[in-house]
Amino acid sequence: MNKQQEFEMQQYIVKPVSTRAEVIWLLVTVALVVAVSGSVIAARTRPGDHNVLSAHQISAFEDLDTLEQGTFNDLYAAAMDIESIHDEQDDAWPSPKDLSAQGIPPFTRDRVWETRGRMAWEQKTLNSGTRHMAVYFGRPGSEQAPGCFLLIMQHSHGTPQVGKTGPEHGPWEIWHHDRAGIGFPGTVTDPGLIAKGWKEVVPYKGEEEVKRLKGEIPS
Repeated sequence: MNKQQEFEMQQYIVKPVSTRAEVIWLLVTVALVVAVSGSVIAARTRPGDHNVLSAHQISAFEDLDTLEQGTFNDLYAAAMDIESIHDEQDDAWPSPKDLSAQGIPPFTRDRVWETRGRMAWEQKTLNSGTRHMAVYFGRPGSEQAPGCFLLIMQHSHGTPQVGKTGPEHGPWEIWHHDRAGIGFPGTVTDPGLIAKGWKEVVPYKGEEEVKRLKGEIPS
């Protein structure tokens, strides 16, 4: 026997018992994978991942122009500072002048403040029992930013009432009006503001906001 015959390999073809059976098992496996994947996706998807706006709400990044988006972002960040100051200073709400002195935008009058419409800020407070509220009203001083803003700060020191009905409110809300010539709202309630044309501004959350920050969707 020579070396060529020694290393010669033999091949055998084994035919399946039933081609139909293999096809059936393949389909069953694919259906199982699809079913498991669908269940996992459904379990990991939360209703809050999609923004559903009410009739009195607008999206900060779809319905506001660039200058108004800047004011909204500043107000959102300032709200956290105002809440901290309120807690640290015997439940006193800082005035727009105080916030400006501390360099907190959009209350501080710097170059950015000028480019965003020279907003003039007023404040009203309502401290009734355990409920503390401060309302900051901003009206543009130029035609560059035609809309007005409200920052509504709310703080409760009491125990929530059992069985209380009505809309839930967070520690702060930001509202916008598309007219610059309006004054401080006389009634700071949801129905009162809505009746006067105010819209609550809602930021994006979750996946859409991440995509916006990455530049995958326009601001």
